[in-house]
Amino acid sequence: MGECGGDELRNNISKEIIKRFIRKLPMKDSKQAENEELEPDMLKTISWLLDKSFYVPKYQRGYRWTEKQVRDLLDDIDEFSDKDRTNDEFYCLQPLVIKKNGNKWNLIDGQQRLTTIILILKYFNEMWIGKQKLVIPPLEYQTRNESKTFIEKLEIQNSKAVSSESPDSNIDFFHIAHAYETINKWVEEKNEEFDKSKFQSVFLHYTKIIWYELDTNEDEISSFIRINSGKIPLTNAELIKALFLQKKNFIHESDMTIHRYEMSEDWDRIEHKLQENSFWYFLTKEVPLSYSRIELIFDLIYEKETGKKRQKDDPLTTYLYFVEKANSPDWNITKQWTQIKNIFETLCEWYNDYERYHCIGYLIYSGKKIQDLYKLCYGNKKDESIMVLKKLMLASIPGGLQGIDKIDYDQQSAESLRKFYVLYNILYLLKNQGSYKFPFDQLKTEKWDIEHIDSKTENPLESLKDQIEWLDYTYSDLNDELEEFKQEIFEYKKLDKVNIELFSSLYNKIINKIVDNSIKNKNSVGNLTLLDSHTNRAYGNSLFPTKRRFIIERDKKGLFVPPCTKNVFLKYYQTGNVDLRKWTAQDETEYRNDIETTFSEFFKEVEQ
Repeated sequence: MGECGGDELRNNISKEIIKRFIRKLPMKDSKQAENEELEPDMLKTISWLLDKSFYVPKYQRGYRWTEKQVRDLLDDIDEFSDKDRTNDEFYCLQPLVIKKNGNKWNLIDGQQRLTTIILILKYFNEMWIGKQKLVIPPLEYQTRNESKTFIEKLEIQNSKAVSSESPDSNIDFFHIAHAYETINKWVEEKNEEFDKSKFQSVFLHYTKIIWYELDTNEDEISSFIRINSGKIPLTNAELIKALFLQKKNFIHESDMTIHRYEMSEDWDRIEHKLQENSFWYFLTKEVPLSYSRIELIFDLIYEKETGKKRQKDDPLTTYLYFVEKANSPDWNITKQWTQIKNIFETLCEWYNDYERYHCIGYLIYSGKKIQDLYKLCYGNKKDESIMVLKKLMLASIPGGLQGIDKIDYDQQSAESLRKFYVLYNILYLLKNQGSYKFPFDQLKTEKWDIEHIDSKTENPLESLKDQIEWLDYTYSDLNDELEEFKQEIFEYKKLDKVNIELFSSLYNKIINKIVDNSIKNKNSVGNLTLLDSHTNRAYGNSLFPTKRRFIIERDKKGLFVPPCTKNVFLKYYQTGNVDLRKWTAQDETEYRNDIETTFSEFFKEVEQ
């Protein structure tokens, strides 16, 4: 008897496993399944697959196996190869569901497993066999043919997977390359006792896969839906794609091939655009849980048409809604797909429009949903939409325009302050109408905090490491001004433990000499700015010139710095004599005035 491995199952092949699989296959009912036995010719060795050619139809998703799944498969086979076994024992993988297509086999289910098998076979050829090469089963893709070339050209260089194209240029390439690197890493981690030849033999001759061939008259897309509808890994989008491509959706069979191909091309185009993080995080602040980002559009339709919010704990809500639509008498696939394309084009139009990009992007960041904004703005003229968006933006300001001067670090929440200063940066860009667009993706991925521009005067440093680091930074940036404290700094750095009294004394001397104590409220709107969390954690207690230096260094490296933060530390708000050593009360006043002016000018029409 064999052992069953694969996605989730690694126990012995049993009737229950077979029944569970067979119940989802066409032409089988539950009663038949109760007594179903696995026919011997349904079990094929990996070596038997070598002379076969496979074809991945357009409704299939790309390769998405993770490092864990690849390692699980390798570990299972390795464990099985170490066992004392008889010649009739084998390790069994879960099914390949296929359908004959000329001299090829259309792959209905099992693409993830088969792709991983092919990658392992490639690794045999590259690392293990020398001159003797295995024939690798060709794997062609109806809409992603570049993936075939990518797999064929794969090789390991310096422990990295490389091919004809960069793995980062395509999400399919990324996952394929990562899986290949995982195989290489897994092998390299093995000790000297690892028998490569034995492992290869077991993989080729004692690893079997359930081979289930559909009849030629069976609709493969309907079979795909039936087999996969109960699998959690398949997303709403993947199931909806299969639903849309069913034969019954097309009146004239002669047009079916053309329409299916066009729809698949459009689908890939939409998905590719949504994979751009700059576009994705303009539309949502949620980190995508699956690769099928097009699901956002289907959720938008669902919520727009039903007036309901999709429940996250019910993963198939949107799919089931489209199943209901597809079964209605007035269902028209052409109209439905046109609606999807129109929504996508509208979102692209908003993304490419400088003003709407920033208004919508901010509102999404502040907690609004694109579904709600779409309902509010779709069909309106641009001026009407902008006014709607401005009202929502104004409502996000704590206390409105009259509350700006009352903003205080200790009174508002960190999230509220972040929203306010993000909005200020956005309004600054809109006022100046440059080519630079605020990068909402970087705001999401890098995380930005609110920091005092001019440091508070109390000593916040408790560890010796932090104290010495602060002294080093401060003296490095202000050595001329702090020459009189040079010896004290030097002596303190020689200590092997904290001396709170001594450090506080030295700290206060430096602060009193450098910091402008004429700033009345260090927590006010004119003494706060956005600072990336790394800089904030590392240098948040530093004096103005040190923070300034790190901001300039970050900008020189091409890293994102909010424009108003850059303006603060480069002293662009100052109209008089520029003193780069400190943040003065005059700086604070002019900065606050710019904030108030920027907000009042942008919202003047809304306030009327």
